[in-house]
Amino acid sequence: MTTGQHPTAKILVTDDDPQMRRAITRTLCDFTTAEAGDGAEAMRMLERERFDLVTLDLDMPHMPGREALKRIRVLYPALPVVIVSTILPADEIPGASATLDKAKLARLPDVVRAVLTAMEPGK
Repeated sequence: MTTGQHPTAKILVTDDDPQMRRAITRTLCDFTTAEAGDGAEAMRMLERERFDLVTLDLDMPHMPGREALKRIRVLYPALPVVIVSTILPADEIPGASATLDKAKLARLPDVVRAVLTAMEPGK
């Protein structure tokens, strides 16, 4: 991953709605992305590939976002996770690096850059 703009950051976009996955991927066009349809698929992909950040929807079948987040924290504790969902609780989501309402999707690239910058050594 390159410092600053993070153009080589690889992001795993996880959402059960194919149209929303495509919208998130398009929004993150400055980054390399891969897609997962639910938390279980995301976990399988994390076993096979290295990612710099994961986006997770909370409400998904097979393995909801909260369960995937718990597993990611155990297996990959330093991996940043941004929750991107229409169902966001008023309080923080334990283990999440950041949260974003899907209605504000245009802000996602800035949120991702801020999270990646915060994760850089010495920050």
